[in-house]
Amino acid sequence: MKKDEARILRGVAGVYLLSNPETKFRGQAVARGLFRKDGIKPLPGDIVRYESSEDPDIPWVITEISPRKNEIRRPPMANLDYLLLTASAELPKVDYHYMDRMICYALNNQIDVVLLLTKCDLPEAKETIQEFTAYYKPSGFTYYFVSFDDDKIIAELRGKIDHSLAAFAGQSGVGKSTLMNRVLGQEILETGLLSEKAGRGRQTTRSVEIYSWHECFLADTPGFQSIEITNMNLEGRDLVLAYPELKAVSHLCRYADCRHMGEAGCAVEEANIHPDRLANYRSLRRDLDEFRKY
Repeated sequence: MKKDEARILRGVAGVYLLSNPETKFRGQAVARGLFRKDGIKPLPGDIVRYESSEDPDIPWVITEISPRKNEIRRPPMANLDYLLLTASAELPKVDYHYMDRMICYALNNQIDVVLLLTKCDLPEAKETIQEFTAYYKPSGFTYYFVSFDDDKIIAELRGKIDHSLAAFAGQSGVGKSTLMNRVLGQEILETGLLSEKAGRGRQTTRSVEIYSWHECFLADTPGFQSIEITNMNLEGRDLVLAYPELKAVSHLCRYADCRHMGEAGCAVEEANIHPDRLANYRSLRRDLDEFRKY
């Protein structure tokens, strides 16, 4: 970022917190009225230019918003580089249907995906690790197995997302806040408790907020859990992006517009794709196709 540029970390009631780690700048700003007139709203993650407002209470004003790499509405933010999609090796159990849905959402918004499996040091984790590996290894996605005291993995993750904006997503109770605190090296976020009865965690995040660590930005983001495939503004063919092993054999299908739903001449049938991956693809495809009818 340039000297007079910063990233929006959060926005509440029209007041935005800006940060530029390179220049050590941090301050509150309001947006120029011109943005409101043009129907533009600054978002967490935006790279903006700013200047003095001559107001001692809110000393800066946002004068320009740089072109966005991407923009997502749920949760509202911009310029996201990585989605750190997190699951647990113990409780709650991995919801592969949810994971695949979120991978599709990320990749179709030009967001790279990193998969994280937490609680891998627990005795019950071995079976889940094997299952997770069999499910995702053929896809080629980057994934990490995270244990409570494994600082090496945390260092690798920091290196992966350095000079980027990354956001955590995953079911409640998988340890997103704990993991984010470890990456940031300090207790920033409240951690939630897991309900033994329901096997689910309590949501501890209420609004998008971005935290900076050296040259890295990390976002804690509510709202990802509630995104359904029918809310993603996707076509059925867009799903294949989330299934690289399926996409790799699509050119062998008899028909160029093959849906991979069991049609005659579909190469997917003989491609040795993980049966649960294929089942989840087909479930999502049916949901999208049915939605598109109406």
